Amino acid sequence: MILLLIFSVNGLKAQEITLDSNYVNQIIYEAQIQSDPIELFDKMETALLVARSINYAEGKAKLTDWFSKYYENKGEHVSALRYYLELLEVHLKEKNMLAAANTKFRIGEIYAQEGLHEKAIEYYRDINNPQANKIEIWQRMINCFRNENKLDSAAYYIDKVYNVAKQKDDLDLLLNTMQEQVLSSTQEGTYRKALEYNLEILALIKEKGNLPLMARGYNNLGYNYDKLQDYETALNYYKMAEAIDQNVANLDLSKLYTNMGITYQNQGDLSQSIVHLKLAREIVDRKKQPIRFSYISHLISVIYYKNGDLYNALNYNEDAIYISKLNDDYIGLKDIYELASSIHQGLFDYEKALNYYKNHLALKDSFLLEERMSQQSMLQQQYLMERAEKEIKILLSNQKIQDLNMNQLNLEKEKLELFTSTLRLEAEKKDRELTLLKQEQEIRETVLKNKELQSKQTQQDLLLTTQQLKAAKQQKKISDLNRLEAEQRLALAERANIEKERLKEIDMLSKDKEILTRQQEIAALEIEKQSTFRKLAKGFGALGLIILCLILAGLVFARRSNTKLSLQNIEIENQKSELEENRDIIQSEKAKSDALLLNILPAETARELREVGSATPKKYDLVSVLFTDFSDFTSISKSMSAEELIEELNECFIAFDEIVNKYGLEKIKTIGDSYMCAGGLPKPNKTNPTDVVLAAIEMNKFMNKRHAQKQRSNKEYWNMRIGIHSGEVIAGVVGKNKFAYDIWGDTVNLASRMESNGEIGKINISAATHAYVKDNFKFTPRGSLPIKNGGEVEMYFVER
Repeated sequence: MILLLIFSVNGLKAQEITLDSNYVNQIIYEAQIQSDPIELFDKMETALLVARSINYAEGKAKLTDWFSKYYENKGEHVSALRYYLELLEVHLKEKNMLAAANTKFRIGEIYAQEGLHEKAIEYYRDINNPQANKIEIWQRMINCFRNENKLDSAAYYIDKVYNVAKQKDDLDLLLNTMQEQVLSSTQEGTYRKALEYNLEILALIKEKGNLPLMARGYNNLGYNYDKLQDYETALNYYKMAEAIDQNVANLDLSKLYTNMGITYQNQGDLSQSIVHLKLAREIVDRKKQPIRFSYISHLISVIYYKNGDLYNALNYNEDAIYISKLNDDYIGLKDIYELASSIHQGLFDYEKALNYYKNHLALKDSFLLEERMSQQSMLQQQYLMERAEKEIKILLSNQKIQDLNMNQLNLEKEKLELFTSTLRLEAEKKDRELTLLKQEQEIRETVLKNKELQSKQTQQDLLLTTQQLKAAKQQKKISDLNRLEAEQRLALAERANIEKERLKEIDMLSKDKEILTRQQEIAALEIEKQSTFRKLAKGFGALGLIILCLILAGLVFARRSNTKLSLQNIEIENQKSELEENRDIIQSEKAKSDALLLNILPAETARELREVGSATPKKYDLVSVLFTDFSDFTSISKSMSAEELIEELNECFIAFDEIVNKYGLEKIKTIGDSYMCAGGLPKPNKTNPTDVVLAAIEMNKFMNKRHAQKQRSNKEYWNMRIGIHSGEVIAGVVGKNKFAYDIWGDTVNLASRMESNGEIGKINISAATHAYVKDNFKFTPRGSLPIKNGGEVEMYFVER
């Protein structure tokens, strides 16, 4: 049935229903205006399946609440319990703590109605919402403890209600609570204490001037004094109750006269005892109360029997038998038959005495059998309800596991998407870096080429300048030669003029001698002219040869420059490849360095150290600090080798590291066999008290499991204590060489004191931590205990 209701959606396929919240809301609306739940049942069941399948929390809450009340009104408490448990799970998941508290109260009511008071108390006690009606819850717990005959526990909660009533000055609540105290004291048989409460009640009643309550108060005081064997005082209070106008007092006189009859009997006044009991019998006879009539007749019979008046005892006993049989009062008949047997035995009618005694035994056996069957039925009902609770909790746990698995898959998917996105961003970043590197390389190459071109241009300009200088020198030489030639020509012309003058001077010589002389001079001038021309030709040839050499030298230099440039390009490409390889190596080493640094320091602190070179200490307002310590570590470690000791500590602390990472905590350090971690830093959060307690529970489970394994191997092993405290801390990096992340403050010291003041296998937390996690776990209060150098601190053990 549960599997069908919670996990099956086959019925939905057949009906072809649109799986959305609108359908669920429509059915809920119909339930609000439809008065017949039977007609709605199938629709509500289908709507609940839809709400479960789409995980519609609001719809599930309203529908499971409807089914819970439906089955509770029918008296089918097992089915109601199943739906209430599912409803509780929905409220807890949605963190609707007030609704969860109300649901726990309803579950407690169901268990109480079934007589399973211990289970009812368990749920009542688990209600810790400040908006819940504590008075009503405590009153329910008082009734349960009283039914379980745990009167001390009942008295404890009665006192709590009493204190609240006094604080609020609520007279009605105060009177009701004191009546509860009277009832508990009477059940315990502490009549003196009950008397004190009744006297206090009477004082309050007189202050209020309420005559009906005053009459009852006098009656109750009379009953107390009777039990204390102060019969005179008891009768005085009975008479004071009787004296109040009964039209105003509204007191049941039959009970008052019955009490007075019993007190007179206890006092030894037979006549007054019978008179008042007969008055009581007349009143119940007029009111048509046959069971009470039979009871009072039996009581009169008992008094006559105790006083030796067997005949009167027989008459009233027969009346009691007749009325009890007529009204099927077999409970009363059991005692009446026993008295009848004793009366007939006193009258020597042994046969009737035997028959009545047999009837008495038959009824007694019948009641015992009925009581056993009732107990068996109650046990069976308890078994059914506990099994139902376990089944629904298992199913809800399975559903929760499925939800967690789904959430885990979604988280893994998101993580994968984030990882893919990160890879893509990293790839894009690398591409950008490579592009930038290429651009930088191209810029460098361009700059280099420009520099080379500038160098070549400079060289060519220098070469051209050199050539121009050489050409200028040659031109100067040519100019000098031309000038020399002109000078020679001028000299020749001058010489010619001189010769003409000489010829004129030697005109007087002979013609032959003149001709010979002139021929010789002309030949000499011709030789000199040819010599000058040869010199000029040689100069121009040398100048052309120089220019040709310069051109050849320029071609050789250009070829060498191109070869050198090609070699430089090849070298640049090699350097670029080497640069990329070095960059990959640097990135890999940087990643290793970052991972190592993150293993030592929190991410934010590590980043600050990388960017700034130092880390500034920070103050955190809410940090939960956890300390663990192994008991008997020194003595047990003596029987272990150094390698075994290190291996055991390493396995424990590796497991603790994994748990710390799982709950988002920060490992601070290990000190010998002690482990220290904290939640709420370096990134502050408000969930760290709960996260640290969950981590502590998991650490405890790991150590318990490991301890059990060692015990199976007949080996001694360490037990562990855990302490937690929440508060302010200062966190930062200590030292310059071999630096370490650490935390300081009173919170750290108190957390250490919680561990040292704890017990083996227990998680000891301070009141400060308890204030943050009290709604999420169960605790055993330890009260205020002294700690070293710190006065007294309120502590709690975490149960689950």
